[in-house]
Amino acid sequence: MIKFLGYKVSDMSFRLNGEAQGEKNFQINPKIRFDIKKDPQSLLMTITVVVDKNQPTPVPFELNLVLTGSFEIKDENNLESLRIRTSSVLFPYVRLTVSSLTSIAGIPPYYLPMIDFESHAEHKNESVIIRPLENLD
Repeated sequence: MIKFLGYKVSDMSFRLNGEAQGEKNFQINPKIRFDIKKDPQSLLMTITVVVDKNQPTPVPFELNLVLTGSFEIKDENNLESLRIRTSSVLFPYVRLTVSSLTSIAGIPPYYLPMIDFESHAEHKNESVIIRPLENLD
């Protein structure tokens, strides 16, 4: 059993890309990284999202977001189950933050792609990196 204690945005930067003005078809490939820190009673998950200029086509914006969620762990020993459950709880907050930020910037909101965390391990996707769970004392 896990209990979600909340999240905080620890870093966020956004910049419109003037080079992309006039472009109508964008192919945005965000880099998404999940880092997990676990001890016997709690778990911290940090999700980092980066959209930079190093894309196949110009992108309308550059973005860097770091969001960390806290969880209380009760009677849960299966690390893979913890990874799936905590990722599934926290990622919608990341999606909401990114879409809100792009909307506030006066451009159409950008929605990060949905991720099926249960089947992610079976599919190779270079833009999404889920680091193995580690017990850090």
